[in-house]
Amino acid sequence: MLAGIIISVNAEAKTKSAAQLHTLETVPFKVVVINIEKIRRQSKAVRNIQAQIEGIRKTFQSQIQKEETVLKAANHELGKKRSVLTPAAFAQERRKFEKRVVEIQRMVQSKKQSLSKVQAEAMSKVQNKLDVIITAFAQERKISLVLRRSQTILVARAYEVTGEILRQLDAQLAKVKVKKPGTK
Repeated sequence: MLAGIIISVNAEAKTKSAAQLHTLETVPFKVVVINIEKIRRQSKAVRNIQAQIEGIRKTFQSQIQKEETVLKAANHELGKKRSVLTPAAFAQERRKFEKRVVEIQRMVQSKKQSLSKVQAEAMSKVQNKLDVIITAFAQERKISLVLRRSQTILVARAYEVTGEILRQLDAQLAKVKVKKPGTK
């Protein structure tokens, strides 16, 4: 009985495969290649995102430098107090200073994480729009296969459509608003 089921399943699979093969033979096979890395480097939206991120990064860096200046001054003052304070009082002051250093380190790490998060969210918007554009492009031109340039070794220029996709992306999404880190 089991052998009959296997033979039946095999015969059905061969029939479906033959039908699928016939369908594939009648559909023209069109391939295009897109250089996603080039789009990520040259698109207006990505450049806009990078400029906004750089502005936020400079603001963060300024805040961090101010905190570092305060910490250096506090450390210098702590060094002066070493000879005046008792060892126990100095140890207590040192712990306060070290606690402040740890707080600053956490703040820096938090700012880096929040900056990475808002950058990823903005880049996700670009990627989503790019996916929509590529899908529409493929459907309009009855493209069978879209490959990334990084996955190919050699490509004839006729198959390369990066420029057209980039123009469409720039036309449809020139700017992306980067959220301020820490806001929802």
